[in-house]
Formats: sequence, C-alpha cells, structure tokens
Amino acid sequence: MKVLVTGIGIVSPLGLGRREVWEAVKAGRKLAPAASTRFSIEGLGIPGVAEVPDLDMDRILSGVDTRRMPRVSQFACAAAALALKDAGLCESAQGRTVGIDPVIGERLMLCVASTHGSAEHAVKFHDEMIDYGSGKTSAMLFATSTYNAPISAIAQSLRVKGPCHAIAGGCEAGIDVVGLGAEFIRAGLADVALVGGTEELSGVFLSAYRRFGALGGPVPAEGACFLVLEAESAAKARRAVSFCELTSYETGMCPHGMTRQVCGNGGSREKEERKSKCRMNSAPFVGRAFAMSSAADVAFSSMCLSEREVPEALVGKGGTHAIRQGGADVFIARSDATIVGISWTRRWNVLGLSTT
Repeated sequence: MKVLVTGIGIVSPLGLGRREVWEAVKAGRKLAPAASTRFSIEGLGIPGVAEVPDLDMDRILSGVDTRRMPRVSQFACAAAALALKDAGLCESAQGRTVGIDPVIGERLMLCVASTHGSAEHAVKFHDEMIDYGSGKTSAMLFATSTYNAPISAIAQSLRVKGPCHAIAGGCEAGIDVVGLGAEFIRAGLADVALVGGTEELSGVFLSAYRRFGALGGPVPAEGACFLVLEAESAAKARRAVSFCELTSYETGMCPHGMTRQVCGNGGSREKEERKSKCRMNSAPFVGRAFAMSSAADVAFSSMCLSEREVPEALVGKGGTHAIRQGGADVFIARSDATIVGISWTRRWNVLGLSTT
C-alpha cells in the first residue's frame, strides 16, 4: 500500500505555515540568533537562540482556550491544525480551524515526538512542590508538564478520536513518528496519520547541555512541524494533492543493526544512490530543535520532491556538507538533475521518500 504526504504545517521562528516558511528557505533567510525573551543566556557561551514569536492562537484555532497550554503544546496544536488545513481535511470557520470531520477523526492516527516536552511547566511544578508541598501544587501544571501533554492538547482541540501515541526521544524521534504513522496506515489501523515533532526552548536544558559540552553547532531553536500521511487510495478518492510518497522506513536499536526492523517497500536505497547523491543542509533554517528539526527535514524533503528541485540555499557546500552535527545526512538522489528520491539517515534510522 502506498502512503503519501498530503499536508504540511510548520510553526517556526522563520514564519507560520508551509508556504511562508518555504519561501523564507528559498530566499535564503536563515535563523538569526538573539537574546531570549524568557530566560537569560548569560554564561551559556552561545550568541543567542531562535524563538517563535508569541502566537495568536485565536487566528488559527476556533473555540479552543490555549492560555494555560505550555508553548510546546501551543506550537503542536498550531502546526497540526495548519497541516490538516493544508491537506484539506479540516473544517474551518472564518479562516480558523474548527476541527476535523468526526468520521475522519475516528480513523486518524496521531503521533507526536518531543525531546524535552514542556521544561518551563516542569520547572514551575517542581518549584511549587518545593515551596508549598504536594497538597497545594497545581494539578494543571502537572498535567501540562508531562510528555503526552502536546498530543492530548491536539486530540482535544481538533477532535481526534483515533489512536494517539507520544514518543519521547532524541532528534530521531521526529523520523520515528513518520514511520509509525505509515505503518498504522499500511496495517489498516488508520486511514490518515497526523505526525510531527514539537519543542520549546528552556534555559534549564540549555544549561545542562553546556555542562556536558554539547551546546555547539546550530543555533538552539524551537517550533513544531507536522505532516499528514494518507493511503494513496484515500487521497485519490478525495482528489488530494500529494507532495511525495513514503517508500520505506528502517530503524535499529543498536549501532550494528542487530534488531533492525524494516517497514515499507523494500527498505533504503542508500547504496544504490551512493554515486549520485548530494547532501542537504537545513540547519541554518531549522536550527537545533531536536525532534522538531528532523520532522522539518522530512517536510523540506517532501517539498523538494514536490517541486522537483532543491533550493540552492538547502544544498550543502560543495554538495557534501553534513546537515548538522551528530552524523545526520539527507541524501538527495539525482537523475538528469531531477530528484527521484530522498533517504534521510540519522544514527540507525532511514526514511525513504520518492516523487509520486
């Protein structure tokens, strides 16, 4: 069964929505590090961070109170709503997303990845526990500081009633949610999958990374990126426009691939494409936003395949520049200057995409 990418939603320091962010990328407008508006970067040894400006959620979602949501959940709700709108799967009122059709909502699989969750609310909850004791600590802060808070917020805001899964992991988690969503569709457990990654910046984890000597590389950033996956038959039935096809997904639990699992149509084509690949460098436009970054890499790759070209700003220097520190590469296979497929690799995760 073919699985297609039919919608993309992005919340980024570069802009709001697929079109705005993609135009910024094609124009070469990179993230500009600046002082944080919420915490001090003094002593971190970095020039700045890339924050998402305060969102006007009322312009995106209708009838949803987001004031108590942590930023990580607000980003997730906004990007998920934008992805569904991009795919033509949401109900709208005055340009704002109301939710998805109840019938679709029961057959929609939701999977969200995050590396840090809401560190800001977790710190507040911890401080209240120390100051007032467990009996007087805000139950709302506990609920919004858990790793499944973003997925709960999306499900309630958009009326999702199908299977919901939260993945807590490193950068590769943004790839795993895409592979898991495709697997659910191929297994007949869902007709549509809404998958993505979301992250918020926090001085707490940045300080921890500094102490571990792991704060170098791209500018620390935040945001969310979501994709809509559909079975080809369902997408064609409603005449949906697709960006690309998800051809394969591989994941291994150890560096030697001893427990590798392969899903999809034949696995990675990396060896076959080795002679004709260049590397895509998205770090200047995505920054270091962990699970959100890898989900955005899939979105960027999908848009490259849809347009049959890679923007010059995304091509690594000399065609060999790595995407970011940590051993992650996006390999873009070319045939007569036309993109025919992309394999995204990070550690032991491989995601294959191709034109439709």
